Formats: sequence, C-alpha cells, structure tokens
Amino acid sequence: MLKGMSDPMNNSANRKGQAAMEFLATYSWAILSIMFVISIIIFAGYFSLSRYQSSECRIHPDFQCKIPVAYYDGDTLHVKTNVTNGLGFNITIIGLDAREVDHGYGADSFGVIPTLLEPGESFIFDARFERPGFQDQVLTVYVTIRYKDELGVEHLASGRIRTRVE
Repeated sequence: MLKGMSDPMNNSANRKGQAAMEFLATYSWAILSIMFVISIIIFAGYFSLSRYQSSECRIHPDFQCKIPVAYYDGDTLHVKTNVTNGLGFNITIIGLDAREVDHGYGADSFGVIPTLLEPGESFIFDARFERPGFQDQVLTVYVTIRYKDELGVEHLASGRIRTRVE
C-alpha cells in the first residue's frame, strides 16, 4: 500500500454499511414476522370501523325510521324497524323489497304490510330472511318501498338499513 493512502477496509463509511447489513441480516426475520402478523390482523377486520359503527336506517327523507334491530327467531333472520309516513298525505303501500348486500339474498317474506298509511302513521317493517349464518355480523340491507299517492301515481322510496345481528 502506498504511503499516505488509507486502507479502504478501515473507512468509517464501510464500517457503517457493514453494521447496517448485519442489523438487517439479524433482525429482518423479526421485522417480517411483525409485518405478517399485522397484515393478518388487518385482513381479519379487527381494525375495521364497521365493527364500531352504530345502527342506521335511511330509507327516504319523508319516511322516518327508528333504530333497526336484527335477530334470529329459529332459522329466520328478522330485520325490523318502525317506519313513519312523513309525506303529509295518505299513501297506499303496494310492495316492499329488501336485499342483503354482501350475499345478494332477497327477503323471503315480510310481516304484516298495511295497505293505507295516513300522514304520521307508522308500520313495522319486518323483512324475513330464511338464511342462517349472520350471527354477530354487521348486516346491510337495501330497502325499497313501492307506494301510490292519493292521485294513484306510483312512487319508489329506497334506502338502506345497517345493524348488527344479535
């Protein structure tokens, strides 16, 4: 080696690089393991905001609805809420439809459907699904109410109900 030249192996930059490589080689398995565990937790939905979201019912501005409930009665899943006619005139309900969002299941039946609903009068919307397996899940159901006004003109009111199955 020539006089006045430094040894490239004793260079401080090389020593820092070597220390960084040793650190990565030693602890990379731990870093990868932590990343793997975090990704599984996120994928399982533990950080999903829907786990903490309260129930909601939004059908139409003129159809007010109370906080919905969803529960099983045997093998039948009931999604219930109280819906009030806020239109200011009499309506005749001619049809109801409810469809579960995630799997596309349609309601198999409904509870008692009133025919004439006066302003301010309520009815219990009870969609019944003959599908097991929704316990402790957040359920979203799209709702459609078909009705006629006093002049006989047909209208649609649609929205969604979101609640946790008890």
